Amino acid sequence: METEQKMSFQALEQTKTRVSTNPDIHEKDKEQIEDFIRKKKASVQKSTLSHIASRIQVVAEYLDKPLHKVEKRNLENYVGDLNQGNVKKKNGEPY
Repeated sequence: METEQKMSFQALEQTKTRVSTNPDIHEKDKEQIEDFIRKKKASVQKSTLSHIASRIQVVAEYLDKPLHKVEKRNLENYVGDLNQGNVKKKNGEPY
């Protein structure tokens, strides 16, 4: 259990680092993601929080626009592309 918690913490920290250093994510969005992580730390398991944060990063990169400017139709298009296998991991596999 302790090893699992340590791995979850490491994954969360790695995700936070990837988000904060990603030039494709708008600075305002980075601040909002960090704020979200900070607020959720008390109520969500670290492994879940790490997963959520990494998915936010994927969405932000895919949409290629600041998250604070994303509209409902942008997310609907993303979900459609995700369901059709058009959203790819860095290794080329679909999510």
